[in-house]
This record gives sequence, C-alpha cells and structure tokens, in this order.
Amino acid sequence: KRRQEPDVPLGFQYEEEGGPWGVAWDVEIVFPFIIPAKLITGQLEWDYTPFLLEYIASEPPAGWGRKFDVAAKVFDLRVRFVYGPTDKPVDPDFRFRSMEQQLSEVILLEGRDFTFEARRLPRGVYRIEAFWPRPPDEGGIPVGELEIELSNTNVELTMVVSLRDVTVEVVDRQGRPLTGVEADITDPVLRDKERDLVVRGALLTLVRVPDGITLNFEFSWASPVFETTVTETITDTAAGLAARRQVTLPVDDVQIKIVDLEGRPVAGAEVTMNDQAVGRTDSQGVIIVEQVPLDQEYTITVVKEGTTLADRERVSFTRSRTEATLEVGVYDLVVLVKGAAGQPIEGATVRLFKAGTEVAAGATDSSGTVVFPKIVAADYRVEASIPGFSGSADVPKGQTSAEITLDLFTVLFGVPMSFATFLALIIGVILLIIVIAVVVSEYVRWRTRRVGVVPPAKPAK
Repeated sequence: KRRQEPDVPLGFQYEEEGGPWGVAWDVEIVFPFIIPAKLITGQLEWDYTPFLLEYIASEPPAGWGRKFDVAAKVFDLRVRFVYGPTDKPVDPDFRFRSMEQQLSEVILLEGRDFTFEARRLPRGVYRIEAFWPRPPDEGGIPVGELEIELSNTNVELTMVVSLRDVTVEVVDRQGRPLTGVEADITDPVLRDKERDLVVRGALLTLVRVPDGITLNFEFSWASPVFETTVTETITDTAAGLAARRQVTLPVDDVQIKIVDLEGRPVAGAEVTMNDQAVGRTDSQGVIIVEQVPLDQEYTITVVKEGTTLADRERVSFTRSRTEATLEVGVYDLVVLVKGAAGQPIEGATVRLFKAGTEVAAGATDSSGTVVFPKIVAADYRVEASIPGFSGSADVPKGQTSAEITLDLFTVLFGVPMSFATFLALIIGVILLIIVIAVVVSEYVRWRTRRVGVVPPAKPAK
C-alpha cells in the first residue's frame, strides 16, 4: 500500500470521533503492543506518539489523508496594534487566549509590544485583548478586544485600540495663549509624571489617552514672574476634551489702586508683587499687572520717593476679585508761619526737607500758610525765612501740620522788624521828639531875646 506521511501536530490528544479512521478498527488486535485503548467519560481517547503515527501512516485507513489533513492544520497569526485616524503604532499590554475547549490545554499568552505573533496555532477561535497603560492585573484599562478564527489560512491583521491624541490650546481668561503648561491625567492608573506631551507654543497634545471613558485632566501653569502655580481640572472623555479645542486657566490681569488716607490717588508710586517690581502707578494711582494666577495670595509693597508706604501687604486675587485698593500713608502737610505777635506772615519762603534733602518749597499766603500736598509718611524738617528772619521746625512722621514762629513783630515801610527793633525804634522816636521839643523851645527863647521881646515879669506874691 502507498505510504502517507501524517500532517498531525505531535503531543496533542484526540477523541475517537475526531479522527478519520472510524470505529471499525479493533484497537486491541491492531495496536496491542503500542497503546492500550481507554475509556474516559464514555469516549475512546488516543495518545498519538511518533511511533504510533508512523505505524498508522504506513497503512492508512480509508479517508485518512484528505480528512485528517484539514482537521489537524496549524496556522500563523500576526496582529499589529495601532490607534487614531492615522494608524499610529502603539504598544499596549495584551492577553491572547484560545476560546475553544477541543484542546487539552487552554492557550494563554501575555506581553507588551507593537505586534503580537504566534506560530503553529491549531484550528480554532482565539481572543486578543489590549490594555493601557499597564497589564490588567495592575489595573490596566481595556482599550480593545478582537476575536480571530483560524480555519484555513494564516492571518495577519491590524487591531485599532481605543486610544487617541488630544490637542488643546491653553489660554488665560483674556484669551491670550499660555506657554509652559503641564498636563496629566489624575486617575491613579493613568497618572504619569513623565507623560509624553507634544508642545507647540500654546498647543498642548496629550499622547495616547484612553477613549470612551470619563477621565480627570489636570492642567497647571506656573507664572515665571511671581512663582505661583494655578491648576485647573476638567472632567471629560478624551473625545470631549478634544472637541473643546481650548482650555482656559484662571489667569487674568489684576488692577491695584493706591490711595492716601483721604482716598486720593497716589501717582508715581513703585509697586512690587511677591518681591517682583511690576511698575509705577499712573495719575489715577492705578497699575495693571498682566497674567496673574488667580486664587492666590500675594504680598504687595509700595514705595514712593524712597519711602515705603506699604510693606508686604497681603492681598488675595480670585476669579471673582481681580481689583484691590491699598490705603497708604500719604497726606498733606500744612505749615503756618507767624510773627512774634502771633500775626500771620505773608510771603515767607518755606522749604521742606527729608533726610537733609530739600524735597519741596513754597511761599505763605495771606493767612501765613503753605500746603505741601500728598507727601509720603516720613520724618521732615521745615524752614521758613524772610529777609533778616528765619525759623525751622521738625515734623514727625504722620504729623499733618507744623508751625514756625519768626522773631518778626511788624513791617514798617517794607522793613520787617522784630519787637526789640520796633521798641527801640519807638523809644528812638520818642527821644527824637523830646530832643526836637527841647531844641525848638530853646530856639524860641533865643529868638525872643534876640529881637528884644522880653516877656512880662511875674507878679509878686
């Protein structure tokens, strides 16, 4: 008879009805020296050894070649993993297993790679599952499942897993782009401090995000100026986040207004936030600071003319409060210049000194006063003078008025005089009048004698 080489995988067990030989064979007669027949749950089972297969092939029963070749065929399988509309390669964790029970043992393969390959698989139905970003026993999220039937040919296919890249633009509340934004997914399984991010300016792409489930996306931005960080969490699916196109963080411009103790604006004040100089106030006492992270507390220092008006005042800016007003020690200083008799002195020159340096000057009005408006709180000295007279006074920090008394009693014919000078003048005038009176009297008597006019003698008593 013609020899026929069997195309049968070795080491597998087959039930009787699975073979092409039929039940007419007398196992006890034909193979008594090879393998005994045994009944398992009512079915005859064979254990095919290489020797037995060679013996059967030497004298094959009817129908052996064609039918048995089809039943015992083995196949190769190759699966490539991709994601997204452009089929980007990806390497998920996978689990591959057989779905039919005709084999003595269930095939189970696990691993992680961009492709899965298996060779010489028996005929049957198999399932391959993909998980991300870790194996299922470590909490990996299912991102794909595929059933594959191997029946008559090798199989090579592509499996699209449920991942996607999500690109959004991150902006502040004014719609201006923010650069240097960081992003992550806060869910414990997916959190990754070394997550792959693609950054192009304000466009941020989170790579390989599981699709179809709700996740918590966390975006954070650290101000390079103030060293404060703002964080925003968005709960959505990957597709939902991608549809937003834009993520707005609580970053906005804030307004700081500096006023004095009477509510008047302080112009030209230097403002510092968190030890960073941000500029000077305008004529309305206002300064605008751009792109400040909100829901934060800041320290503000205000300095004018070298004097600190506010030192590290704490101010909170929130989503509902982006303006702040600081009341600082700025006030008007009124200086009164008067004479020795308490009278106001008009036209006196008054100079204002701080730390020995003249910072302002003015002249008194008819009421004897001069006003130095909006001076910063500090220790001052004021000096007043008119020709021939001068005086000064110290003005402690916070004092809003000062008084200087000059040794001026009056002004005669445009000449300022002290009381002593005026008294001396009066005495001099009186003495002058007396002298004039004596001189006139003596002149009259002299003149009378000269012309011979003798006054009548006084009557005797």
